[in-house]
Amino acid sequence: MVEIRLAKNAGFCWGVKRAIDISLEAAHGKTEPTYTYGPLIHNPQLLKLLKNKKINTIDSIDGLNKSEIIIRTHGITPQKMEEIKAAGHKVINATCPLVARVQGMIKKFSKKGYSIVIVGDNGHAEVEGLKGYAKTPVYVISDKNGVEALPPIDKVFIAAQTTCNRENYSEVVSFIQSRYQTVEVGDTICEATYLRQDEVIDIVKDVDFMIVVGGKNSANTNRLAKISAEKGVETILVETEDELDIKRLAECRIIGVTAGASTPKWLLDRVITKLEALSETEKYLFPNVVEGMRFFVKSNLYLAFGAFALTYLNMKVMGADPKLELLALSFFAVLSTYLFHQLLNASNLFTSNPSKYRYHLKYKKAFWMMAFIAFFSGLFVASDLGTLQTLLYLTVVIFGISYGTEVFKRGIFPKVLRLADIAGSKEVFAAIGWAVITVIVPYITAGEGRALLIALGFTIGIVWVRSMLLGLRDIDEDRVAGKEALPSVSSGKAAQRTIYGIVATIAVVLLTNYYFGASHLFLPAMLAVSAYLLWFAYNRRENRWAHSTKFEFFLDGQYFIAAILAFVLSQV
Repeated sequence: MVEIRLAKNAGFCWGVKRAIDISLEAAHGKTEPTYTYGPLIHNPQLLKLLKNKKINTIDSIDGLNKSEIIIRTHGITPQKMEEIKAAGHKVINATCPLVARVQGMIKKFSKKGYSIVIVGDNGHAEVEGLKGYAKTPVYVISDKNGVEALPPIDKVFIAAQTTCNRENYSEVVSFIQSRYQTVEVGDTICEATYLRQDEVIDIVKDVDFMIVVGGKNSANTNRLAKISAEKGVETILVETEDELDIKRLAECRIIGVTAGASTPKWLLDRVITKLEALSETEKYLFPNVVEGMRFFVKSNLYLAFGAFALTYLNMKVMGADPKLELLALSFFAVLSTYLFHQLLNASNLFTSNPSKYRYHLKYKKAFWMMAFIAFFSGLFVASDLGTLQTLLYLTVVIFGISYGTEVFKRGIFPKVLRLADIAGSKEVFAAIGWAVITVIVPYITAGEGRALLIALGFTIGIVWVRSMLLGLRDIDEDRVAGKEALPSVSSGKAAQRTIYGIVATIAVVLLTNYYFGASHLFLPAMLAVSAYLLWFAYNRRENRWAHSTKFEFFLDGQYFIAAILAFVLSQV
């Protein structure tokens, strides 16, 4: 079996995440394109996804109408910045703050008469931008050999390209200090670069093959590959999993994997998934069963059965007899809503979850058929239950389907193009929709009101938490998502604390009801789900299934735990 050693800090650095967030915010709710001056980052796959969000790359403003122009993470020269502003364009500066710090240091020492030596790649976007901040002579060298070509200089300020090789920079600094009398040294290599380079040096000690994932035009990614190769380990740099030589890799015992600071984690995870397949026959005794379960989850059948199970619990909590038609209605509503939403908003799925997008493309015809069958089956069941139930069913499904579709183009909400454009709305709409279909409709139909508020609050709480956990997963995976999810609006830590708060509130309310004598038989089932969600939220990032279909499989297992416990307790 092949062992995989994954670098802990592989993937986006905070500066790249910041630039992507700035770009998405700038393009949010706009019908016209937003532009970045030069590639935002050096990763072609991510740039393709941003293009689907109408964020395009330009290399010149010639002939461009007045627009919003985002300055890339590498920065540009102050002269180019003034040229863009003078042409009437609005500038949004997404320059990495660490690069901006180096720009400021060069400007400062240049004013003091220091000549500038930049250690990095001449012609690289960041280096070209840095050169523009100096009024004194600027020299760009790549290594210690370049020091010999430097002319006599009175005062020298040395700066490194932020993604420079740490060991190489130290060597260059030593050579310059031995040659010139007045030397100032800038500590300008960013911490993310340090961490990734140190991890590669550590990992290559124990592996017999190294894979670096990232854009082939990315300086920091190429540097990681170079460091690994210089340590004597066979190394390849790949942009996607399709470039892996599986036959060669199958001969390895331990494979190390890392990624550049501009590589989204979902690309890295796709590489990991393909590597794990090297041991597929050992991992899975029944691979067809595994593929069947994958289809079950990605087709939303698993989630729909989760709604079936949750309705069963809620009806038991409310003291009503769980009628099959009400359970089926929840199943059909959730299945048709989620399938239609994803099929009709494929471009959004492409940018937020490329893996799921490809799966939906593969089974597109089957999913369309399933969505229509589920919708009309649900409509038939609802019409048999009554007019109000039919209206509620149609309201939930239509709102769910249209959530990502343009609704308002003019009028009093000119900036709201879709319901999904309302910041933090995803959790709200999901919770309300599930509450209506799994609590309100059964309550109206069965005519039972015992513990209605408990069932309602419990359902809203766990569905809200589910949506937030999926949002956090998207952030952890560096997926390009909008502002509809609360974790995208707030920080990841704030979202995590909110999840803990909601779960704790559910538990406190349930225990308080028990204390004051308003308990019911199914309290343990709801408390068990609360404990399960707490465990899931706490362990979500550490588990190996965090980047796979297993994430949703285990997350939505909460509904089945609740239903099974409710069934067992009802037999007592």
